[in-house]
Amino acid sequence: MLYFSAVKSFEEDFSVCINHLQCPARHRKFITSTNLVERSFLEEKRRSKVIPRFPVCRQAGLMRKVG
Repeated sequence: MLYFSAVKSFEEDFSVCINHLQCPARHRKFITSTNLVERSFLEEKRRSKVIPRFPVCRQAGLMRKVG
């Protein structure tokens, strides 16, 4: 099996992965992750709330923000 070690590791640590679900639902939105990909999506969501729309004439600035 190609992914045997990854599946085995996931099965061993599954209880740790879902540990946040033991908290009350209203508290879960305040629990953060150290996952860099997830963190970047949350940061982009937070920043786009501050900047509701991007100026059309500043596409280079938008590309800097996204890229």
